[in-house]
Amino acid sequence: GQTAMVAGGNYGERVSITRSGTQASPITLQVASGATAQLLGFDLAGSGWVLSGFDISTQTNGTSGYGIHVYGSASYDTIQNNYIHELCHEGVFMESGVSHITVLNNRFWKAEMAAVQADGMYDLIQGNEVWGTQQYAANVGGIYSGCTIAGGADADAFRFFGQHNVFRSNYAHDIYTDSGANPNPHTDCFQTWGSTAMLVDDILIERNTCRWPLASSAVDAETAMIEGYDGPVGTVTFQNNQLSNMRQGILIGHNVGALHAYNNTWDHVLDEAVIFFDLRSPADQIVNNIFYDVGSGGDSYAAVPSG
Repeated sequence: GQTAMVAGGNYGERVSITRSGTQASPITLQVASGATAQLLGFDLAGSGWVLSGFDISTQTNGTSGYGIHVYGSASYDTIQNNYIHELCHEGVFMESGVSHITVLNNRFWKAEMAAVQADGMYDLIQGNEVWGTQQYAANVGGIYSGCTIAGGADADAFRFFGQHNVFRSNYAHDIYTDSGANPNPHTDCFQTWGSTAMLVDDILIERNTCRWPLASSAVDAETAMIEGYDGPVGTVTFQNNQLSNMRQGILIGHNVGALHAYNNTWDHVLDEAVIFFDLRSPADQIVNNIFYDVGSGGDSYAAVPSG
């Protein structure tokens, strides 16, 4: 239940947390008002913590390359109001055993692969800003020269796994394709490929704004890629989102249960806003959406395989 006020400074260290507070009485690490406290990140296995207001940047590899690594059985932790930037790996990376993790009102600039990868159960990712995600940070050199290049490198905003996780009121923008860090990214606002740890299910994606710089047939910038490659995906719901400047919208691959799309606005999508890779069941629902300047080749808002 206590709060430690952290004075400004460049601490040059990574903080490991294994002890716990409680859900009702969390332990808070709070940067003092008006101060900048620079860290190399956190490894968080404890429960009942609030980490607030830090400036986090690190150019190392492995789990120490995440801005904040949430692992073990961590639960009821809040990560808020931090500036997490210029990394070799993801901004916040959650392992499958965690639960009730809140990622609130943070800014993520130049993470690699994705700003937040949310696994586990009952996580809330809300009010965050994401831009400049890098596919191959090592290509840029300089501070990134020691970064390893991960397989299947991409440049996404958010990746989701687990169950009962919510992405709400986030703003993703300005992830560019370029000749340096991002030569050929498949950029998604949201992506999953299933999980070997558990069924990915009951995912709610609502009130987010995702606006890419350019809608071009040469740039793979999409709303979402959802497929059950590593394990089945259940129900994913998109509602009340604003989605602009994309080559394609939501791509639904194989082994996916149900897509629910309610009250979303797609603006300027070269292909369809919803693209199914296989024939679908009546569980899918596309209701009350706005599609402005969407579709090509005779299709409008949705496409399914022939047959």
